Amino acid sequence: MKGRIKEDDQGVPMPDGGWAFTRLAKSGQHPQFCLSPADDPEQMDVTLDGGAEAKNQTYFCIADAHHSDDHRLLAWSADTSGSEQFATRVRDLATGEKLEDLLEETTASMAWATDNRHLFCTKRDPN
Repeated sequence: MKGRIKEDDQGVPMPDGGWAFTRLAKSGQHPQFCLSPADDPEQMDVTLDGGAEAKNQTYFCIADAHHSDDHRLLAWSADTSGSEQFATRVRDLATGEKLEDLLEETTASMAWATDNRHLFCTKRDPN
């Protein structure tokens, strides 16, 4: 079956102001999320590399990733246990550093507030 799948496939860029946000799947098992200037889609910056994040994990699934409206922060959620209990993290796109904020036991859904400082997500209950 793997022989029928195109290994290097790019999602459709989603324009957002002067930027476009895409998912880029490479030959690995996990997606890359990229940000590029809308007028130069070939100049992509990888904002989240799923393959790199999955290293040393026995299970890893990225649920979703969203950048803030000012394109400074990237929030993303991943499950590392297979329990569908996601951990949501935030990365500073200017430095590439993960912020210390970690929201555990969340769903995959999230949304940034228009002030670019607040992130909304839903916490799962034990059931």
